[in-house]
Amino acid sequence: MSTEAALVINDDYIPYYNNEARVLGLYGGAGSGKSYFAAQKIILRTVSEYEHKFLVLRKVGNTVKDSVFALLKDVISDLGISNEFRENKTDKTLEHKPTGNVILCKGLDEPEKIKSIQGITGIWLEEATEFEFND
Repeated sequence: MSTEAALVINDDYIPYYNNEARVLGLYGGAGSGKSYFAAQKIILRTVSEYEHKFLVLRKVGNTVKDSVFALLKDVISDLGISNEFRENKTDKTLEHKPTGNVILCKGLDEPEKIKSIQGITGIWLEEATEFEFND
């Protein structure tokens, strides 16, 4: 599968393309493409690497379905690889069938549900400025 031809990345984020850090801070103004790039990066790592469990967090859980979960599904569709993923709408998870990698989308308003998640290899905090240090 070649997904790179379908990628359109804001020049500001190209230096982060090959970065495999567990946590990566993206900066930019509204509409700069931070979220889209973060979704692309997680999807590309999900389909090209092994033994990943990515956690995508928003401050409030009821905003997850219509934001990060929808964006991840859009990127998967844009790349033409929807058939490679198993979607669980209830749990807001995406599993890449060939690699077994999983993307979990959660809200921090139910912290007890987050504490017990094991094996997280990467985290995306959407709208990180909404989070507090104790979160």
